[in-house]
Amino acid sequence: MYEGIDCTATLFLKGADSTYIQDLELWSNYRDDMNDYTSSAVALNEKNCRGNIFKNLSLMSNQDTYYTNDGGTTYLENCTIKGTNNFICGGGTIYFNRCDIELREHGGKGDVICAPATEANRSYGYVFNSCHIYGEKEQEGKYMLGRPWKNAPRAVFLGTLMELLPDSLGWEIHNTIPRLFSEYESLDNEFQLAPTRGRRKQFKDANNVVTNIRYNTYLTENEAEKYDINDVFPGWHPERKSAQINPPIVQIKDRGSIYWEDVPEACLYAVCRNRDVVAFTTQPFYNVPKGTPENVSYSVRCANFYGGLGERSNEVTYPNR
Repeated sequence: MYEGIDCTATLFLKGADSTYIQDLELWSNYRDDMNDYTSSAVALNEKNCRGNIFKNLSLMSNQDTYYTNDGGTTYLENCTIKGTNNFICGGGTIYFNRCDIELREHGGKGDVICAPATEANRSYGYVFNSCHIYGEKEQEGKYMLGRPWKNAPRAVFLGTLMELLPDSLGWEIHNTIPRLFSEYESLDNEFQLAPTRGRRKQFKDANNVVTNIRYNTYLTENEAEKYDINDVFPGWHPERKSAQINPPIVQIKDRGSIYWEDVPEACLYAVCRNRDVVAFTTQPFYNVPKGTPENVSYSVRCANFYGGLGERSNEVTYPNR
């Protein structure tokens, strides 16, 4: 069976603008096949998508786990991405906010986290903000933060906790001159500033010509401030629309009705019975069905702008005694 970067992805989103995914796990056929290091095995493939948001999403594979937008924009928050070789790759402006990046065993080789192919007309490519890099101990001092793929690659790591430190060069050579590969306040496993002075400053193009980069491999504070979400995505505010809605205080009446104060920010409520969702309502109450056995617990979760459910409320037990 052929497993390619442009086909057989576990989930393929093509022109699927404004897609919202929360609390989901996606993996490729090679998730557990650690002997296959050369096959592209995509868990998620986005193509020409704009305004996508992924929250609490887990992507697991080996090579090319997440193939990103050509010409698109995506925001990820509190996601986990696992892989080995170039496991985040492609074009577009992709913002990874507080995401976990897990390095997997690679037969003694060093992993490469990303391979951006940022379009030349873009000011931003891959932005890793307050992320966490961890994984197999064999990757200590071996893995690379990224390598250029094609076009005008851009990738920055901001305030990222590197539980395992990369190779001191940081970035790999691969037939393209990056437009910007840089860091700001990378941290080691003791939350001290990680050493970055040895980062690579020379790359080779497709003709094997060596070029000295003109940008700084370490951003200044003023430069780092330009990677705020509002600057990267002006007028969009994905972190606000995807924010979890705090649950209300749930109470129960003698005759088997649970109720709560209305939460204006919630688009609807999910009623949970013994922590499983059993009903949806836009009203701040729910009538317990007749015949419900005793000692059943009820709670409520609020849905945000996109329908993503927040934490459960307090639990009340039916019937009220």
